[in-house]
Amino acid sequence: MFWPLIEQEIRVELANLGSHNPSGVYVIANHDNLYLLDGVIFVHSGPYKGGIFHFQIHLPDDYGSVDSAAPRVKFKSHIPSHPRIDASGDLDLTLLLSKHQTGPSIDDPIDWLQSKKRIYIHTLCKFIKASFKSDLLNAAPGSLYTIDRDRFETLAKADVEASIAALPESPSDLFQFNALDEQQCKQLEELLAAHENLTSMAP
Repeated sequence: MFWPLIEQEIRVELANLGSHNPSGVYVIANHDNLYLLDGVIFVHSGPYKGGIFHFQIHLPDDYGSVDSAAPRVKFKSHIPSHPRIDASGDLDLTLLLSKHQTGPSIDDPIDWLQSKKRIYIHTLCKFIKASFKSDLLNAAPGSLYTIDRDRFETLAKADVEASIAALPESPSDLFQFNALDEQQCKQLEELLAAHENLTSMAP
């Protein structure tokens, strides 16, 4: 089967993601639309420890071009306490985008050139994971996290409990548009088991 070049590159990225995935983040392509990725994050530490949140990555049609539009990350799980996720579920990518729009670095010009081509799926996954850590939560100006930490942690805990309560019976049902094959189901079940172990040990 012949796929357009951009779609081939997306498939290669997703294949490589399988072995270089940020811990706790699982992403697969939509069967009907390669530019729409289904994902789930298992949060192992921090205020959202124990949470299992479903999101989607929307890649622009011109993904891969130098002047490509920005991707979009939209959480399907409701996380009202998160200062970087708005009421519609969109994750604020401002910090990530600003990093990729800065001028070339004398120290690392190759990295800059690569970043100008696209924000890679792997980079997005790393940012999604980082968005649940204290550094990015604290960097959100005027957020409850910085104003009233105790209140924030209470609300975050409620969001974690809601995410657990919303879990489907089958791991494959975490993904709205994809029926997972046997290998993917096994991988997801292993992630769920690892998540339970890590969150039980984490402080």
